[in-house]
Amino acid sequence: MNTHRDPRELALALTKRADFKFQVACVLADKWGVFSWGWAHSLESKKSSVHAEIHAIQRANKTRLWGANIYVAAVPRGQERLVLAFPCKLCFKQIWDMGIHYINYTTPIG
Repeated sequence: MNTHRDPRELALALTKRADFKFQVACVLADKWGVFSWGWAHSLESKKSSVHAEIHAIQRANKTRLWGANIYVAAVPRGQERLVLAFPCKLCFKQIWDMGIHYINYTTPIG
């Protein structure tokens, strides 16, 4: 994974890994660059799932979360157009609690 890319572009590229109707991915970055990423996916049991934001936070170096930026992107499966990727209430609370200061998310217009 080329972590020197623009975090927003990296989040868009990672959406292809998500396995739902709306493919969501996210990237965490700080002043030193990208340090974690995640995508929405089903757990092995297929009875529950992990949101992209939670996946990225779980994988992250926790010492870098405070003051970091999160970039969330979403596209409909098989399409190139963007959709709204604002974090849900559960993810927003987790982002807030971890001290992530800036949320950048896609919208239908960019």
